[in-house]
Amino acid sequence: MFIKKSDCFLTILISIAIALFSCNQIGQNNEEGNKKIRDCENFKYGTIVVINSSKNPYDFYIDNQKACRIEAKSNSQPINISEGNGRSLYVEQISGYIFTPTKRRSVFNVVRCSEYTWNIP
Repeated sequence: MFIKKSDCFLTILISIAIALFSCNQIGQNNEEGNKKIRDCENFKYGTIVVINSSKNPYDFYIDNQKACRIEAKSNSQPINISEGNGRSLYVEQISGYIFTPTKRRSVFNVVRCSEYTWNIP
């Protein structure tokens, strides 16, 4: 069985197109990762995820400013937090308490482009 020149040419052309498309996709993924690194370097922030293991929701504050509400048994989305020393974290239970809500404070240092987690309560 012989292969026609046109079939061989078509096969080579398709192979080249696939290779170029694959390289382009890899380049785009790498550019997205580099953009994230450049953003946290340029804007000087790290990220924090708060993990709520309680059956109750909590409000989460960074430096006395409400950042979000974390529902029961869930995690927050990654939250950007500016680089700096002595950053204040605070959570307060919203519901499910009998007399007083559970409150928790923490102070920590944020280094740019670092990722942190905080487990509550």
